[in-house]
Amino acid sequence: DQFVVQGERLIESGFVPNIWPYPPNLLPFCVVLGSMPLQTATAVLAAMNAVLLIGASALLANIVVVGAQSRFRWFCIHLVVMSLLEAAALTIVVGQTAIIVYFGAALALWGLTWNRALFVAIGVSLLMMKPQIGLLLTPLLLFAGPVAVRGLMGGAALSAVFAAPAFFVSMSTATDWLDQIMRYDSVGPANA
Repeated sequence: DQFVVQGERLIESGFVPNIWPYPPNLLPFCVVLGSMPLQTATAVLAAMNAVLLIGASALLANIVVVGAQSRFRWFCIHLVVMSLLEAAALTIVVGQTAIIVYFGAALALWGLTWNRALFVAIGVSLLMMKPQIGLLLTPLLLFAGPVAVRGLMGGAALSAVFAAPAFFVSMSTATDWLDQIMRYDSVGPANA
């Protein structure tokens, strides 16, 4: 209830959310942004999304191609294509977490390619910011070798660390989150 009251107070125009369907591991990220004035937080999130889109392009170019000129060409092609997609523009402007999750997928793939379990773990934890995506992709890591399995375990641990503060706020965090998800479809359009 307090979420709705604060949303109506802080958001003067546009879509005012009346549920919180996001997972508990997103709380530390939201606390940092929530400590800023709304316009500042919006600008920070937009800048961060733009930087992460550039980062994902660089990681994927580093996986696909050998040779500095070819890497730069693939980096540019990927960045231009991703930037032209409406979903990327909406994510940057509206402030969704899709690019963060996309960067997580690119980071996990980069970590797998270069046998870096720590980067796989960080990528997995970012993927789990949208569990509906992370839970579809992460089981595949069980079949991708020992670096992937270590990365998957590390990502699960890191996600648990990020989620832990939410359980200090309320022990019913997990069931509250599931309740919000079940109500999501009856609330209305996400980008109204």
